[in-house]
Amino acid sequence: MLIKKQRLKLKENIARLLWKGLNHVTRTQANNTGENAFLKNFLKSYISVPNKTLTLFDCGAKHGLYTDVILTLLQTYNLNVDLHLFEPQKECFEILEEKYSHKKNLHLNNLAVCKKGGTADLYRSNSHDPLASLHKRNYCKISQGIVESITTTRLDKYILENAIPHIHLLKLDIEGNELNALEGLGKYLNPSFIDYIQFEYSNGNLASHTFLYDFFSLLEDQNFTICKLYPSHLIKARYKPWLENFQFSNFIAISKNISAI
Repeated sequence: MLIKKQRLKLKENIARLLWKGLNHVTRTQANNTGENAFLKNFLKSYISVPNKTLTLFDCGAKHGLYTDVILTLLQTYNLNVDLHLFEPQKECFEILEEKYSHKKNLHLNNLAVCKKGGTADLYRSNSHDPLASLHKRNYCKISQGIVESITTTRLDKYILENAIPHIHLLKLDIEGNELNALEGLGKYLNPSFIDYIQFEYSNGNLASHTFLYDFFSLLEDQNFTICKLYPSHLIKARYKPWLENFQFSNFIAISKNISAI
């Protein structure tokens, strides 16, 4: 009986390691995820263009950590940036208002980006929940029993209403709702309008029933090249079924008009 239990435990450990997959990184450490390195290289690539104003969308802004990295890097590079932040969670949005309401060219939106505009339920486990999502999760030790009614919008509607001429970087960290947000771009999901798209893939995709295959199919059909983001570099990714491990990772879709970093 003891040997049988030991074998079962060994099988469970092996399965857990396989499920995590290779190159798994901690989502809370921007240096480990490669986001800092990517943003640095992204901004540097536009330095040679005089009087250039970059338009960046931070969807799922949370407390503004991603935006903070951008603003810090801008102190090094002589670039003009127009930042559009989207955060539906009330408590998180209040923090964004405190931090950024006085800043020029920074637009705060208490909205979730989605495939359909209107209202929706946001599921969370507490206030300031970094895993708050439109898709309820009750697994992986996550229990999201608090429901908040929020406002949603399609990105194509927002782009049209705000006369956005071009998006240089669209970042999507919206806990499983990334594919819906991309579909909400409508005709603007094209490599002539968007240079880079950073999207998250995690166990949130289990709740939304979306797969990496869906992202590859949608984005490659629109002439984007998909790369996986590592701590210090990007690697061009080709879809393989074993990539469907639902572990946290970031991918960068690059316009066909842009040379890969």
